[in-house]
Amino acid sequence: MDYKSLSEEELERLVVQKDGEAICELGERCMYGSCGHEINLTRAYQLFHKGEKMGLSRAYAGLGEMYRNGIRFAKNETLAREYYRKANVPYPNEESKERNPKSVNEILPVKQSPEQDKIAGKPAAIVSDREIWEKLEAAESLRKKNDYDGAEAACKEVIQRIGTVPAGGNTWAMLADAYWILAFTAFNQHSFSEMEQYLAKAEVKKRHPWGVYLAAVSHRLVQAPDAMIEQDLHNLIGVCSSQMLSSQDLGDIYALIAELVMEGYGKQKGDTMQAARTFYKKAADCGNEYAREQWKILS
Repeated sequence: MDYKSLSEEELERLVVQKDGEAICELGERCMYGSCGHEINLTRAYQLFHKGEKMGLSRAYAGLGEMYRNGIRFAKNETLAREYYRKANVPYPNEESKERNPKSVNEILPVKQSPEQDKIAGKPAAIVSDREIWEKLEAAESLRKKNDYDGAEAACKEVIQRIGTVPAGGNTWAMLADAYWILAFTAFNQHSFSEMEQYLAKAEVKKRHPWGVYLAAVSHRLVQAPDAMIEQDLHNLIGVCSSQMLSSQDLGDIYALIAELVMEGYGKQKGDTMQAARTFYKKAADCGNEYAREQWKILS
């Protein structure tokens, strides 16, 4: 089967069937934006991680490229070399412009240089992309350390910097990630109105569907009107199918859905106790310990 000729929809169906070649092909398209696919670095990482669990060489090579070049993550040569070793291909010689024909390029397509893109009639990549991704990684690290002022300053610097350079393939993703960190930072500080303004920015909830969870939690904390909480329940159920959610994120969402059902929301969906048990069980299957205890109690 010629996987490179398959559409994104065809590849997605094969990914569900755990087809290794489809997983890696789609991961490469998400990383490089090839075959008309928009760059989606979070999705690329998720696909390569899935392939890693299956022991796929192309997936190891994909992760190696991400860590070697600082794509989505800060550069980490140690991890990059480990993934290249697992892929059983030589680590690229950065001192030579000529690549080893038996290197990673036999597994991953070569990323064209800005000069090559210009010749091919494609927009040149932004030189500062890597620096911006590293700045976003640093901002998220600051947020996790409760340095909210530092995280906010770093994100706003990214937004300002993006506004001074030509639009590139990664621009929308960078902006969405910056606004997402700002939204999470606002949530951490209980600045819920500000959080919702950031979540409403273009592509933020698409790239970070867990934002729906943050919004629902904030509405409960401020005792929002029942109609708003009911809408939150609907939104939470709707976002469960997103492939951008980690197992932990999904567990949190299922557990919150169960809590809302137990509180009397969504009664039109059927028996309250049975519905709550179902969602607690789904959350427990995702590793949520609180949900596991609640499911045992209700069972």
